Amino acid sequence: MVDPKVIGIIQARMGSSRLPGKILAPIIENLSLLAVLAKRVVSEDLEWWIATTSEPSDDIIEVWADELGLKAYRGETEDVLSRFLAIAKLTQSDWVIRVTADDPFMDRKTVNRLIEMIPSLENDIDLVCDIPGKKKFPLGYIPELVRVDSLTRIAELIPESERFHRQHVTSYLLQGNVRQINYPNTPERPSWRWTVDTLEDLMLTREVFQLVRSNWQNVSYEEIVSIIDRNPSLLEINSSIRQKSIEEG
Repeated sequence: MVDPKVIGIIQARMGSSRLPGKILAPIIENLSLLAVLAKRVVSEDLEWWIATTSEPSDDIIEVWADELGLKAYRGETEDVLSRFLAIAKLTQSDWVIRVTADDPFMDRKTVNRLIEMIPSLENDIDLVCDIPGKKKFPLGYIPELVRVDSLTRIAELIPESERFHRQHVTSYLLQGNVRQINYPNTPERPSWRWTVDTLEDLMLTREVFQLVRSNWQNVSYEEIVSIIDRNPSLLEINSSIRQKSIEEG
């Protein structure tokens, strides 16, 4: 039996309603948020792409993709789902690891854990993630593992009145067969924000990476949690930020 093909896709664009250009904001060692994320998740044993838009403002994203050794695909601005499907078709992949470029705390260990789950998944499982409403980890830490056939199916099912699902790629699948990521013996911190959507989120991220210092590329989830537990005032930096609803984009 042929092993399923898995690829990684980082969705990225310069446009942001709350913090435009955030993915090129410096985080540590003068490296941008996007570069920090790539150095933490990308590995040579998995094919990685950046999915960005055809907008002129995202020309720089294509340049950064090349700089980081990633392949780039450019497509529709709001229909992120179509970008994922185009890359999946180009690569003939069966599964996609979905990563968003504003989540620099993600790491290779978690990517590998998701891939290791594939052989145990039933054929009707569409998505593996940290399930909303049952979350165990900080917002922005867990990538998603999604079946390409499932993305292809919902591309035909999403109603025109709910096009926001095309922007979020996998949100329509949450009403189907979803599996929680298997991550035993790991501290749970579901109320924390590790995504960068606002200036406050960016400030928290910079503070944490400065405390991590030279080991930032490989620092583990457990180590970061321990650092924040020892410095609880860090959580006050972005504690007031409200996460936008799916309908808000």
